[in-house]
Amino acid sequence: MPNPPIDETSASGSFTLDGHPEVRTCVICGRVLHRRDVVRATSVRPLLAGYLTAQNPGKWTGEGHLCRRCLNHARVAYVLEHLEQERGELSKVEAEVAQKAGQHITIAQNIDEQFQRTVTRGQRTADVVARWAARGAS
Repeated sequence: MPNPPIDETSASGSFTLDGHPEVRTCVICGRVLHRRDVVRATSVRPLLAGYLTAQNPGKWTGEGHLCRRCLNHARVAYVLEHLEQERGELSKVEAEVAQKAGQHITIAQNIDEQFQRTVTRGQRTADVVARWAARGAS
């Protein structure tokens, strides 16, 4: 589950080592979030970027940042729209399956990201030693 919006006033003094602010604003919904909870607009795939342009005129310019919630919502809506164009009107079950498939991918990505954030230095070291030992055993 994404982190809640950050109060812009309390986070205004927080910067990364290279001088960039830790918070970003979603160009679609306007929420201010930690930089790990947004993606760069330039990293959105071209077809989805075109869909976002059509759905959000004036907001989506292909620059700035997009929160993961808006990105995932756009992905699911894009897929559903294209399925309807190809197959005609989707049944309730087909639409639900498509939405769950889109959410499943998102959940899997979020779980991996969350795991990577909670791994300690000791656990990383143990993983490196285990990989090194496995190479030596082969």
